[in-house]
Amino acid sequence: MVSRRTIGRVHPIEAELAPIAEIENWFKNLKSIWALRLESLDALIGMPSEQETDNERIDVKRGTHH
Repeated sequence: MVSRRTIGRVHPIEAELAPIAEIENWFKNLKSIWALRLESLDALIGMPSEQETDNERIDVKRGTHH
């Protein structure tokens, strides 16, 4: 992915970005698959959304909701 040459005292370094773009696309596909799976899991087990969690604070010491 990175190549380095020596021309006298100069050491030009070049990056080949095509393989990185390919890896990035692969990760994007995985991310979307996992996002769908996690949404399905949330629906299945009924986890509260972030907004519900923020609105419903639990006082750990007292065990009461605020």
